[in-house]
Amino acid sequence: MSDKDLLDKQIENYIHNRMPDAERIEFEKSLKSIPELRANVIELLTLKLLYNKELLELKQKLDAVENELKQENFFETSSDE
Repeated sequence: MSDKDLLDKQIENYIHNRMPDAERIEFEKSLKSIPELRANVIELLTLKLLYNKELLELKQKLDAVENELKQENFFETSSDE
């Protein structure tokens, strides 16, 4: 595995909060001292937050449609069957 692959894996683990405490502390030291790394992590965290926000909004819309359909008895089976 190349150094870039290892760094990408570290960034992924950091963003998804899957890093052991000691490793996270060291990684955060690197974030403070390496501007390019910090910018990359900030960009990826921003994308993650936007993605999560969009997923939440989509779920809320789907829930609203489901509630409307329930109110219209859309899911009820007809007694003619």
